Amino acid sequence: MRTPEEAERLLKLPVFAVIPLMKPNALDKQDGFTPIGASYQILSTNLWYASRQMQGSAVVIASAEPNVGRSTTAANLAITLARDGARVLLVDGDMRQPTLHTRFGVDNSLGLADVLAGEKSIEDVAVPTMTEGLVLIPAGSSANNPVRLLRSPAMEQFIERTTRLADFVIFDSPAGAIFADSTLIAAHVKNVIIVHAAGQPSRGAEAEFHARLDWDRLLPPGPDGRFVEKVVGGPAPGLHQGSQGQEHHDGHHPYHITRHRTSSPSKAPALCWWCLIVCHYTRTRFFSQNRRKS
Repeated sequence: MRTPEEAERLLKLPVFAVIPLMKPNALDKQDGFTPIGASYQILSTNLWYASRQMQGSAVVIASAEPNVGRSTTAANLAITLARDGARVLLVDGDMRQPTLHTRFGVDNSLGLADVLAGEKSIEDVAVPTMTEGLVLIPAGSSANNPVRLLRSPAMEQFIERTTRLADFVIFDSPAGAIFADSTLIAAHVKNVIIVHAAGQPSRGAEAEFHARLDWDRLLPPGPDGRFVEKVVGGPAPGLHQGSQGQEHHDGHHPYHITRHRTSSPSKAPALCWWCLIVCHYTRTRFFSQNRRKS
């Protein structure tokens, strides 16, 4: 997918925002007007409007594949919402390969996993950030079976409690075409923002992940939470591991984290050289309709 129009046609979802490629922490240092900041304000404004019809105030930021800017989008959306006056709780729901604690410079020894395991309270693991109104809950370092934790009644209780404490609860999550985690979080929070990197060759993972978000067609994951029939490993065709890339291992199967720009501007997407296409998805629209049909 190279343009918002292609994204809407493939996923049958509205495009919420188009965001230029940026360094992961670039928004932290930008207080004035910038194109990147403006893009995230469009996203946050659209989320504000959508929140009137959303089921609750929790949102999971998801993507079919790794290396599309999902965690960056989650962090920067949370920062933007907080700067606009909202009380925001950012939760690192990627208990397999957490990154948000590194971005915000906090310890990851305690976090979501510890709360869901019943070992700590939300107050024990919540960490204030440098952005007023934004609090981070890291993933924690003790999750041997994230799927079991996400399926537990403790997850329901966690969401009920956090949505009373904040105007928005933003969840990061693992790649949805590989692990069940993001669909499990989506089943709880009911609202999803899908992130796709424009120009990245499509292998059908986006449409497959979208189908998994359809409650009636969710496929059971394997015992470790991995969707065994669609394991994505190695770099995507046509991409290479650039100077900013690194190989990342999830304990079972490696994939490559790549910061790669199109080599020629003539091959670039219509709106920018490299961008993130952010699609909004609410469980109400798809899950409820399918249940009525059954």
